[in-house]
Amino acid sequence: MLDETVLVDGVLKADGASAVKVSFQLTDSITGEVAVTDRDFEVAFTSTFGTFAEGRVTSEDGVATVLLASEFLTENVVSVLTAKIIESEREEDEIIGYEVSRNLVMSPNPETVATDVIGAQITDAESNESD
Repeated sequence: MLDETVLVDGVLKADGASAVKVSFQLTDSITGEVAVTDRDFEVAFTSTFGTFAEGRVTSEDGVATVLLASEFLTENVVSVLTAKIIESEREEDEIIGYEVSRNLVMSPNPETVATDVIGAQITDAESNESD
């Protein structure tokens, strides 16, 4: 999930100063509710463009959130954002290794980018397990 208030039509300004909050959560595929809230887990965040404030984030109430800063770019790029569960409070937890990737467009002129090429909602990861 991205904080849409800092995006221009879903595109992050590639000025090296703009940033957006990115959140990851496992949701129940039927109810859409957060599926894992009974334990903390560590999520590793990576991106092909831009820089996450932290590479690893501990979930809180089933949600891991981190800030992604844009790069200074002279052309439009699609940054692939990846979140992967790398650790859990439980040993041999079935959620370890779950990974999801989404795209986020970064542009020096976000108001000129067609909005049909955007994405990046990491919170739509689903699990068949519920607690």
